[in-house]
Parts: sequence; C-alpha cells; structure tokens
Amino acid sequence: MIESSETDSVGPARSAEDLTQPEREQRERTIGPPSLVQPQRTNDPVQLREKALSDRQQQLQEENDLRVVLATEEGVRFAARLISACGWNLPHFNPSNSVMCEIAGRRSIAWQIEGWISDVELKLWFAVRAELERARPRPEGPKSKLERGAIARSSRK
Repeated sequence: MIESSETDSVGPARSAEDLTQPEREQRERTIGPPSLVQPQRTNDPVQLREKALSDRQQQLQEENDLRVVLATEEGVRFAARLISACGWNLPHFNPSNSVMCEIAGRRSIAWQIEGWISDVELKLWFAVRAELERARPRPEGPKSKLERGAIARSSRK
C-alpha cells in the first residue's frame, strides 16, 4: 500500500482559468472555430446573403457530383445496383414487424436516392430506371394474355 503524505497534492496550484483552458481548447478542436459555435445573427443581411450563396454553392456541387457519376455507364449501373439492393420496388410485407420496418427503411433510402437523381436531371433517372428494368429478374413462362391464349389454343388441338 502506498503511503500518502501531506506534501502530496493533486498537482501544482492553478487558477480557475488554468483549469478551464484545456477544456476550452478541446471544445474548440472538436466543435470548430467560435463562428461555428456561436449562432449567426439572423437579422444581418450580409451574413444571410453569404449563407444563401454558400448553401447554393454546396447544392450545385452535389448536383454536379451526381451528374459526373451518372454520366458514365458504370455510374448508372452502380446507382441501379445500389437502389436495387435497397429493395426499391420489392414487396414489403412480412409477418415479422421488425423485418417489415427494416425493409421500409431500406426502401426509404432508395427513394431518397431516386429523389436526388430525378431532382438533378430527370433524364439521368430514366437511365438508372432503364438499367433497373434491364437487371430485374423476369418470371419464367408466358408474358402476356395473348401468349397464354395462343398456348391454350395450341394445346387443345
């Protein structure tokens, strides 16, 4: 067992400012500069204009990112594969409520991606939709009532 003496203390004597300084520095490192910590003034037209411009610039960057990715055939296939993996157009009923909730959550992500793409350019969504349709598994057997009627008539003869 370690003996403690009266000379042992928790450290050198420090002021309250010294004790809070590392905490303040840590908070600034994790949260960011004070401009991010303090809310912007909502009645300053200059700050509001700058915020609107930066928001619009970010939105345009996101739209251009989608255009660049979906401009390639590989990008369209990847987006279609991603949306298909989310169960975009599959039935969602399941006797288990938790499985149904999982399916609904995955579908909601697919619909959000669909919304992003169609908001940027509807033509891009049509390209992804065509890829989804091409990759969709097809049921075996006749495809139309006419074909079924023709098969039924030929089997009667």
